Amino acid sequence: MGFKFDDSYTLDFSDTKIDGLVIKVKALPLGDYLKLVGTLAFTDWAEMLAQYLIDWNLDDSKGKPVAKTLKGITDNVGPAVLATIVQRWIETAKGESAPLEVA
Repeated sequence: MGFKFDDSYTLDFSDTKIDGLVIKVKALPLGDYLKLVGTLAFTDWAEMLAQYLIDWNLDDSKGKPVAKTLKGITDNVGPAVLATIVQRWIETAKGESAPLEVA
């Protein structure tokens, strides 16, 4: 039996303004990772997140779960939050972890 990579990441936002948000995404193949880091277009980021999003605990302003779709993302996630999500996604995909707390 051959080796298989872990096919998902759970993104950690504990050191950000969106602490409490939990997002699980499928692992990115290298080609899509390069597209993600090589673009500054929010529409591209939103489309890629919708494509790779497995689960999240995001609720809308009425307390209802936000759909894991492009429409759910574009209707409920602002640009600063999307940028934070993408930054953490890139860091996690590269194998970087969230900063460690100093005891």
